[in-house]
Amino acid sequence: MKKVSLLITIVVLSMNVFGQKEGERYVSPCLSASFGLTNYNSFQYSRSNNNTEWNNVYISPSVEFGKFLTDNLRFGFSIGNPFSYFVEDKAAMLGTLVSPNLGFYVPITDRFSYAPEVGIGGELGLYNGHWYYKAMAYTNLLVFDFRVKENVSIAMHMGEIGYCFSKLFNSSGYSNQFYYNFNSGVISVRFYY
Repeated sequence: MKKVSLLITIVVLSMNVFGQKEGERYVSPCLSASFGLTNYNSFQYSRSNNNTEWNNVYISPSVEFGKFLTDNLRFGFSIGNPFSYFVEDKAAMLGTLVSPNLGFYVPITDRFSYAPEVGIGGELGLYNGHWYYKAMAYTNLLVFDFRVKENVSIAMHMGEIGYCFSKLFNSSGYSNQFYYNFNSGVISVRFYY
């Protein structure tokens, strides 16, 4: 029985040959796209509206810099330019987003990991010619990372749940959103150094 336990321990420890290592750093260009359902409450002039609508188009190119704090815990900081277009409102939104995040890696095989993440973000931009700002907190529950080579991996994020507060600068109205996008996707390539 001790030999079997020792053998299982050795196999599990050796599965992380290409896995992440403490102190490892990376840079990652990303492309996000979303066509998700959003549920939100908006408040304007003491009125509250509860809405559910399709976030018609959301695309965000970004770049992320990060470091592994331990073999399984990653800290990242991304900068991106999200663009949204809402068909019903005929409105467009373009901003700059900064977002620190943490990812926890659970190795499934020597090159494949389950890696859910949590993060916060701040965004500043234009909505139909008016300045706005957003503050958000989110979690990505379905994130998988595949280590192609020792210094390259591909990550796929599918599904996001979060909360967002947004406000136009020249208006007393604001929006509180609880959102979930399970038909969204992010593909990123991480280059380790």
